[in-house]
Amino acid sequence: RGMATVSSSCSNSNSNSSNGNNKGRYEANPSWKKEFSEIMEKNLKEYDNKDATNFYFATKGEVYPEVRTVVFRGFVGEPQSKHADPVGENKSVKSSLITISTDRLMEKFTQIQNDPHFQACFWFKDTNHQFRISGIAHLLGLEEVEKPGAFNGEELKKYIEGLDDKWTWRNEWERLWKSHRPDRRGTFRNPPPGTDLTEEKKKEIRVVEIKDEDHSEEAKIARSRFVQVILQVEEVELLCLKPEPGVRKLWQVSNTNQGQSWVEKEICP
Repeated sequence: RGMATVSSSCSNSNSNSSNGNNKGRYEANPSWKKEFSEIMEKNLKEYDNKDATNFYFATKGEVYPEVRTVVFRGFVGEPQSKHADPVGENKSVKSSLITISTDRLMEKFTQIQNDPHFQACFWFKDTNHQFRISGIAHLLGLEEVEKPGAFNGEELKKYIEGLDDKWTWRNEWERLWKSHRPDRRGTFRNPPPGTDLTEEKKKEIRVVEIKDEDHSEEAKIARSRFVQVILQVEEVELLCLKPEPGVRKLWQVSNTNQGQSWVEKEICP
């Protein structure tokens, strides 16, 4: 079936751990990514759980932490699955950078601008796995692509493997934009999310499909507001509840003068 095989029970093996021994690299395929990807694939394919790509994403608000449900859009430069969106104009690469999307007018965008630290939580109910992922969020929209210094793309390329001279962040942004259904693209031309609902705004809220070849004013507005959020992962915690008493693992990034490596250890569940 072309599906990765993962036991729904926990494993306390750390044979895939880098244990700090991978020198001189910023890993595009750390051991946590392999484990995370296999568990997600199992939930999606074997258990037919379409909600497995939904997860909770928390940022820092003015007073409280603010959390919302978002959709996992795969890793930068990679199709989300064998049957999902293509990689577009760029060649296919491997990376450890998780990607989601947002609206430039949402509070999430402003919160990330003010403080890019995030925490995400995935719960895979069919296999009883929880992943908590923490790190730094980066914002990539058309404005950031076109404005020098607005996006630290060269630094993030360290987390991508297989790049060539033709690979660009603009093409990566286009890939994610085109992976959204036309009706989802159309939501980015609606009134600013979270603002007061007036009679005038009620008239503006409607289902609009924006296709690839659409160059209308509404399409321009939607494209200008569509932002790719790139999650640079610095810590991953896996909790597996079955069989009891369960297993808990922690991966933490270790930065050295030679690059970066991941250290994996078991912690009490």
